[in-house]
Amino acid sequence: MQRKEKNNWKKGQLYVVGSLFIVISLTFLLFRFYSFYREQRIEKGKINSFYQYQIEKIKVVPSDVNKENNDLNYIAVLKIDSIHLEKGLYDIQNKLNHVDNNIEILEESTMPNVQNGNLILAGHNGNGKNSYFRNLHKIKEGELISIFYDGYEYQYQVMNIYQVEKTGKVDIIRNKEKTTLTLITCSGDNEQLVVIC
Repeated sequence: MQRKEKNNWKKGQLYVVGSLFIVISLTFLLFRFYSFYREQRIEKGKINSFYQYQIEKIKVVPSDVNKENNDLNYIAVLKIDSIHLEKGLYDIQNKLNHVDNNIEILEESTMPNVQNGNLILAGHNGNGKNSYFRNLHKIKEGELISIFYDGYEYQYQVMNIYQVEKTGKVDIIRNKEKTTLTLITCSGDNEQLVVIC
């Protein structure tokens, strides 16, 4: 009789511990979902404000536009419909212009309004909240990618996709007589994916 009570006691303890584990796990998952949803909502609001700022900027003489009105510090928006990505970009000098925070505009870049220039963007791949290029591998040649910058939409067509060894430097193979957008992310253990548009 005592052994049966002891077994029932252990079963009860396991039930309580198991129930606590399930409750804690569900709470953690709900918190992550809520955080992701909240960040997406905030980002959408920032992007909408950026677009509104760009529309107002076009309506006014440029010297009359107060750049401080754009308190988001976005200077451009990258939009890739095929992978459902729409993300604001920060100025090169902004501390948030780093792959650990956002999609990074690399220092070697020129902005879309520079003829025959190359806007180079790098982003993380993976499952983290800052892995904005997690679906970049799904892009196909011929697709269109947009950059909204300085009141204009610049459209680029994907022309070449290739992989290179991850060494800290990337050889960008492009036509230097064309304005280019280059997207770079990690792919695999020691490789990087390069998308030339």
